[in-house]
Amino acid sequence: TVAFDWQHNFYLHETNTLTVGAETEKELMESTYYSESAWGITDNTFDEENVRTNGYYVQDQVRLWNRFFTTLGVRMDDHEDFGSETTYRVAPSYLVRETGTRFKGSYGTGFKAPTLYQLFSPQYGNEDLDPEESDGWDLGVEQPLLQDRLTLGATYFSNDFENLIEFNGTTSTYYNVAEAETSGIELTTSARPTDGVTTTLSYTYTDTEDKTTGKELLRRAENKVGFDVSYRFLENANVSLQTSYVGQRDDNDYSTWPASRVELDDYFLVNLTASYQMTENIELFGRVENLLDEDYQEVRGYGTPGFGVFGGMQLTY
Repeated sequence: TVAFDWQHNFYLHETNTLTVGAETEKELMESTYYSESAWGITDNTFDEENVRTNGYYVQDQVRLWNRFFTTLGVRMDDHEDFGSETTYRVAPSYLVRETGTRFKGSYGTGFKAPTLYQLFSPQYGNEDLDPEESDGWDLGVEQPLLQDRLTLGATYFSNDFENLIEFNGTTSTYYNVAEAETSGIELTTSARPTDGVTTTLSYTYTDTEDKTTGKELLRRAENKVGFDVSYRFLENANVSLQTSYVGQRDDNDYSTWPASRVELDDYFLVNLTASYQMTENIELFGRVENLLDEDYQEVRGYGTPGFGVFGGMQLTY
């Protein structure tokens, strides 16, 4: 993928920031598939496929009376194969300054074209795929307590999809789900027990449905829990521990034919990150992923990385 983007902010007033931008992206792909099995040998190759997408967007951020805040955005995507599509999003919020209570919400539409792999993969592709279209909304509230050392939040969300792209375990090809829906609730708690220490606890419940079959969508967990704790010290150093729990969810098992629907086990991950700002321009960072070396699968039959250590330096000019 080769991409280029440009963005510019216009500070029209202390209460209004206008952002305009444009981007272009070219995807390229070529593939070779070779398989030997009891059913014989499959050898498929196709030459390079490519597609270009140009995007243009405008966004306006408005702040009035230090109480009302809103973001309005419109985007137009011009896809080489699927034509032009316009999407938009509005996200207002209102702050009750006397109590610190914030009411917030959003509504938006979405457009997502199939990837080159989903279209042209020799074994799994489907050139008749249509782009995904969606609209979604959410409503939420946040309340700070204990002199802003504790913040509680709750959000309800709902999304409707048309032509959602999923994988068919029987035909082993990608296909469009006529209609699908996801909805749920997210609860969050953020706390600062002492200066320099921040903790965040979140829980998300998600209900999904393929409107054609009445079944849950694949690989979407009903329950997710996250807990993060961050400690800032020596003014320029920070260490953070991130934990996440992902509950059981359905997937297809391709070790049988036709593929059967199975349940993936839940899993628990722990990651550790640290950084130190040596100078204004130099930052050292490191991270440990999957600290407990958890053995888990996000997709049935495909492994995931175990314990790993990474580090580096970031230079800013």
